[in-house]
Amino acid sequence: MKKYSAAFPKQLDMRTLPSGKEWMLLKDFSYHHPKVIINVPKGFITDIASIPRLAHPLITKNGPWTFSAVIHDFLYAVEFSDQKTCDDIFLDAMIEWGVTWHRRNIIYSAVRTFGRIVWNKHDKKEVDRLRKIYNNNIILKP
Repeated sequence: MKKYSAAFPKQLDMRTLPSGKEWMLLKDFSYHHPKVIINVPKGFITDIASIPRLAHPLITKNGPWTFSAVIHDFLYAVEFSDQKTCDDIFLDAMIEWGVTWHRRNIIYSAVRTFGRIVWNKHDKKEVDRLRKIYNNNIILKP
């Protein structure tokens, strides 16, 4: 399994926001999934990974899954396709980035179990607004 892929930058250029719970991307980055190209834009705000406190000993906010988590946040923000498709792209990105089988399956299971709560709380007007802004940031491959 690869430790680094040309599909990811070597590091994310982000700034912590005053809340301390969110980060803003200071540079665009792209992920080339087999089915879609995802361009996460400069200025996008992410919480990286919403990890319950009980899981902190196993999974921290920062790790090899960070890039995948930002992609996942972006896909959720614009409700790309359906929730499962977004979660599956997240899993594929973690595999490509080299997240260990054990960790990625813990993270993926948590996203599949609890991501629905976040997905269902989306404000549809905000999703529509973000889709208009980021309309060209997700490109389906033929």
